[in-house]
Amino acid sequence: MGELVQLVECDSLGRGKDSTLPSEVVRFRELVEGAGVAKEPVRGLLGGRHLLALGMTEGPEVGQVLREAMEQQIEQGWSTVDEALEWARGRV
Repeated sequence: MGELVQLVECDSLGRGKDSTLPSEVVRFRELVEGAGVAKEPVRGLLGGRHLLALGMTEGPEVGQVLREAMEQQIEQGWSTVDEALEWARGRV
């Protein structure tokens, strides 16, 4: 993600001698750095195997729940599998 931020910054600044970084680019950099994903993407705490162990059956719903779990992980700041499993138990 950090490389994308650098690319956007370079593109913005390379548009002439009076180029400045738009506020959106500055905010994007702040969000990426604040989320801790500048160098490495966030990895999901849950995998399909966790959901199957909770009783879900294989299928597209597993992927949907994993996407929702990732969103919740980022929004809630989960750092352990147990936190994610607690949420998943209410979804399964």
